[in-house]
This record gives sequence, C-alpha cells and structure tokens, in this order.
Amino acid sequence: MTDQSSLTIPAFGLGPGEYIFQLTVTIADIGINNADHTFIKIAGTDIKARIAGGDLRSHDWGQRLVLDATESRDPLQLGQDDLNFVWFCEIIRLNPDIVKSDAGCFGNGRGHIEYTGKVFSIEAKSLYEATTYLFTVNVSSAESSRWAIATQTIVVLMGNPPDIRIR
Repeated sequence: MTDQSSLTIPAFGLGPGEYIFQLTVTIADIGINNADHTFIKIAGTDIKARIAGGDLRSHDWGQRLVLDATESRDPLQLGQDDLNFVWFCEIIRLNPDIVKSDAGCFGNGRGHIEYTGKVFSIEAKSLYEATTYLFTVNVSSAESSRWAIATQTIVVLMGNPPDIRIR
C-alpha cells in the first residue's frame, strides 16, 4: 500500500506467475473513492539446454567420450546452482551382430537414467563400435517446473576418425 502516484517494480522483482494489481483512489477531503484492477501474467523464460559439440558427432571407439552440458543455463538465475541435469541414452542404429536391441546403451534396458550431472563421461570402449547413439540431457530448474532438453547423436567408429561436430 502506498500513497504515491506511481509504483516502480525493479527488473526481476516479480517472478513468473499471475498477479493482480489493484488501484484505489481516494479523495479524502470529499470522501469519494474508486477502485480498479488488472491482471498481469509474467511468463517464465525457457531454460537453455545445450550439449557442447553440436547435434551430431563422430567418435573413436577407443577414446573416452565426454558429453558436456555446462553451457546450459536458466536466464532467470545467475549461475547453474539451481539446475538439475539428467542424461538418457538410446541406440538409434546398431549392428545386430554386436548389440542386443533391447539391452539399452549400457545393458540396463531402455529408458533408464544413465547419469545425473553436468558432464557425462563415458570410458573408452564402453560404447559399441559401428553403432549410433542418441544422448539426451534434461535440464530442469530446482525452483520451478521449467525444463528443456538437448540431444546429441554420436556415431561410434572404429579406428582413429576425426572428431567431427555438426551444429
């Protein structure tokens, strides 16, 4: 409540949500007042989920694979302290002589959480050669229900292929 003729709300002073602003004007000398209100909805900005290296990468079977989502951010927060990172993996193209299609990426079955954290590091020779994987990171806010995903396709090759990254 204020007796000012204007109200200033600082940037980021109101979080995402719905608000009612009510204005009541009173002329005390003659005992007249009137009121009106309005609704304001502040929409939350989307979380920006990103895996370093782009959407598609080739990878050497004999090298450790690092999936790095540290560039993900929540524009409504400073830093990443309030972000959760959950990684999933799916085999999208396989060599049937090598991989069982129902075993999942690491033998745990399909749809299981593979890792939680900003950087998912997979040891050399843990993935199957001649196989294409789709890694998904779900980045969510610990303070709200907002979330976003980023995906990266990894083509595992034999030999010593160059590390190709396509955005």
